[in-house]
Amino acid sequence: MNEHDNNHDSASLVKLSGWVNEGDSWKYYYADNACCKDGWFWIDENRDGIAECYYFNSTGEMYKDMIVDGSELNIDGQWELDSMVQTIETSPGACIRSMERASVIERRAELMVQNGFEPYSGEWWHYKDSEDYPVIESFP
Repeated sequence: MNEHDNNHDSASLVKLSGWVNEGDSWKYYYADNACCKDGWFWIDENRDGIAECYYFNSTGEMYKDMIVDGSELNIDGQWELDSMVQTIETSPGACIRSMERASVIERRAELMVQNGFEPYSGEWWHYKDSEDYPVIESFP
């Protein structure tokens, strides 16, 4: 009898957890073998207590380098707003379905307006002179 005779099929014992490359796509698996699906998730993949936001379709594939729900995803699949990866503080290693993404966008817009910026053609423009953001009227 060899050492493998009493073992179960090793494929049935494999537990997936974290990022898994499946062909041309990436999926993120919870510890219970379920993957993120159907929406936005905050994931702290490096366990530093800072999570980034990703979008997954109905089969669990992570979208990247495109616009989803009017939000830009970078080449790594992370949600960016004004070319900055959006993050939240969380418990190390967390994977949380996003209910807060809209409030992050609303709070960012509120702060931009408070500081004299106005939205124009999908970008923020500063029209009002202030100490923090002076308007330069002449260029060298």
